[in-house]
Amino acid sequence: MGKMLNTPQRFAVEGTGTFGLAALAGRSADGKTVQVFISNYAIPSSVLSAPHSAPDTSKERFLAPCAGIVYRDNAGYNLVVGNLP
Repeated sequence: MGKMLNTPQRFAVEGTGTFGLAALAGRSADGKTVQVFISNYAIPSSVLSAPHSAPDTSKERFLAPCAGIVYRDNAGYNLVVGNLP
């Protein structure tokens, strides 16, 4: 994840957050390198079933809310990259 600092210009990423996947995409300052970071994360069911015990992320700027996550067999993903010059 630390190598994402080499590509500080962030791109919009769609399709993450509700199925247990997180992604970050960026381009280098010179425009020659593009990187995509994908993470398959798990939140224990005990946290999901007890929202009062989950941390309040509503005021966090970079964290998506954890409500409504539906876990599927996250054994893979489809990555589509488009609209790059």
